[in-house]
Amino acid sequence: MSINRDARNKNRFRFEFKKEINGETIRRSKLLPEGYSKSQAQQYDIKESARIFNEYTNPDKNRVLISECVLIYLTRRCPELKNGYGVAKELERLAPFYEGRYLSELAAVGTEYRQAEVLRLAPASIKNKLSYLRAACRYAQKEYGVGDINLRLQVGMPTVKNARQRYLTRQQMLTICKMCTDRTARAVIRISFYSGMRISETILAGRHPRTIHSGEGFFLQDTKNGSMRLAAMHPKLRVLSKYFPYAGRRAGSRN
Repeated sequence: MSINRDARNKNRFRFEFKKEINGETIRRSKLLPEGYSKSQAQQYDIKESARIFNEYTNPDKNRVLISECVLIYLTRRCPELKNGYGVAKELERLAPFYEGRYLSELAAVGTEYRQAEVLRLAPASIKNKLSYLRAACRYAQKEYGVGDINLRLQVGMPTVKNARQRYLTRQQMLTICKMCTDRTARAVIRISFYSGMRISETILAGRHPRTIHSGEGFFLQDTKNGSMRLAAMHPKLRVLSKYFPYAGRRAGSRN
């Protein structure tokens, strides 16, 4: 067991374990996160070596690898998710942190990931990525009985400040509209302002007249979470109905 520099990977530290335990030669190798100091690498060596030694001297049949849970989630759950492909890519990027680790170590994996990415990613981004990993483990545990069902799967999430209280005033919205030479673009801005729809929903409503429901609102069939919803139509928006549908209109069009 030792820590060495890996010249093929930007001279990052690599953990290597090789020891004979109960007549079996155990080998482990892991490239440590970029930015790890020598002290951090040595601490990882001590903890990981102890974990591996304990694993083979005190076997626990109920121990399940996190990677097994992720595989179940990728093959069974992700295909059903609207953003399943994106979730799968995020779980793939997290693989270096959870490979070879057990469900009981999920919290430790989360801590190591936060420490490794604290200077590169915002707290909200770290929280989102770890939430995918926790969801994968909980799904395998609850839906397929993987591991000890009584094991609480916790991942220490970073504190995120999501307070966003900035809203445009009507005057600010009109000022922005005056700066647009394209009438359709102005219509999109006004619809977004008065309906509270996301820009993608506003465009969807404009491209497909069937999303307009009897003048009462915008009936959206494809939203962020995949469910349908009705966005109320402000009286000021009814005069904009002549711009529907506006799919295919070019910027600067006066039609």
